[in-house]
Amino acid sequence: MHEITSLDNLMVLPCRLNDVGSQRCWLGMSVMSKQSIMLYDVVKIECTDRRSFLCHAWPRLDKVGDGYIQFDGTVLAADFEQHDKVPDSVNDTLSVPVHNVQKVTCSAVESVSVTVVVTDWREFVLCSKSSLQVLQCRIRNLLTGFVIAANHSMLCSRATLGKLYCWDRIIFHNVVVKNSCICGFITNSTEISVIEVISKEKFEQHTKTAPVLGGLESEINLLCNIVLQCQEPGLPGSLHKQVSILYVVKQYCVVNASIDVLIYFSVII
Repeated sequence: MHEITSLDNLMVLPCRLNDVGSQRCWLGMSVMSKQSIMLYDVVKIECTDRRSFLCHAWPRLDKVGDGYIQFDGTVLAADFEQHDKVPDSVNDTLSVPVHNVQKVTCSAVESVSVTVVVTDWREFVLCSKSSLQVLQCRIRNLLTGFVIAANHSMLCSRATLGKLYCWDRIIFHNVVVKNSCICGFITNSTEISVIEVISKEKFEQHTKTAPVLGGLESEINLLCNIVLQCQEPGLPGSLHKQVSILYVVKQYCVVNASIDVLIYFSVII
């Protein structure tokens, strides 16, 4: 066993393949002792790049040193912009301060409101037409065994049922947990409210920043000059017209990376 007196940060190792969707976190014994973490305790892991995850703690019994952490990133903070970037690959810049691995309280969830993001368009249509009872049943079955919290998301593609449903993620909004605990697990008596079922396409449009559209500066300047020249009083009568130009630039940053540009001329004699 290695001492952790001089250890401040834990380097993140890639998630084990058979741990994907398990919410398991492997920690060195001395790290667990220092943080007062026991087997299967729920821990909140806050990385140095603002990523935050909920996992169950498991002691590392192999020969890997205590300076490493290895965990499944299925349930993570919902406000993180790059949701799909979970620690499944080695990243030397990704580390976790030891004090950012904290044991959190957990109990049964009394009620939760969710948004379901659907990957496949056909599945989105089916979900939209499904009864509330059917949708609630599918959500309950999917969340069985997972620990959740308010303002977190579950990446459904990392779970077997999530892949079967063709769901991208479930976003948890208001979560009421017994005994005012920070996080909790779904039970048969948990009240599930579905706020919205949206497509992944729409979700990404709302969460990703549109790129700045460039390359039209010369065209805009040319059109402005045309307007100014047409409004000059010295022009011949046949050209002495009021000309207004309306151009609207619409950007679609996600869907097929397409960009539509509309330039509309209105000439009033």
